[in-house]
Amino acid sequence: MYKIKRFINASDISYKNEIRLTNLINLIQDVEALHINSLTKLKEESVNKNFGVLLNFRHLNIIRWPKFNEEITLVTYPFLTKAFFGYRNTLIYDANDNIIVESYSFGSFINLDTNHPVRINNETIISIGDKEKHKMNYYGRKIKEPSTLNLIKTSKTYTKSTQIDYYNHLNNAFYIDLALSELDINYEYSKVYAEHLNAFKYNDLIILKTYEINKGYLVHLLNDKEEIYAKIKFET
Repeated sequence: MYKIKRFINASDISYKNEIRLTNLINLIQDVEALHINSLTKLKEESVNKNFGVLLNFRHLNIIRWPKFNEEITLVTYPFLTKAFFGYRNTLIYDANDNIIVESYSFGSFINLDTNHPVRINNETIISIGDKEKHKMNYYGRKIKEPSTLNLIKTSKTYTKSTQIDYYNHLNNAFYIDLALSELDINYEYSKVYAEHLNAFKYNDLIILKTYEINKGYLVHLLNDKEEIYAKIKFET
């Protein structure tokens, strides 16, 4: 388990005086990366086998949005780690130890040169630990779509140099940021789902198709061949 405390700063907040979704995702990604980097055996094996822990799916349940100048505690820990993949809970607590954001993610060990799955050894799996998973709603590893989709908007953009992470991929937070930017500014939501199928790189064309669904919206992010690279869903 890994824990950090911090305040919600002026640079974190939106016009609503509460944290932006992109900044919230980045806070979660940061504490997860700090924990992963602290796992000595995993770090050593990742260097030797040249793999990274790549996100496949994330679900976020926002019970209450963190507000400006609020002190929060982020807690993260893995569970059900297997040879090729693993799960992780990341929780955010307020100053009174109430959970205000809960999330789980699913990630795979992927070779950074070949994009092929990598098997990690059993000693590394044991060293990672296996804490009991947080009690919340789990939706599996894929976004559930209705059989018929109502397309309401299509737009295009290109990945920019400022959006690329240390894997030379579009940072995970920007997939969600791009999808959210397609929705009305006044749309209220409390649940976010992100399914990552492939990675955009610098200067790639991204086609965004937004669909209205029951309780919310679904955004597909496609490449220039209209192959789906990611799906982002928002629900009230």
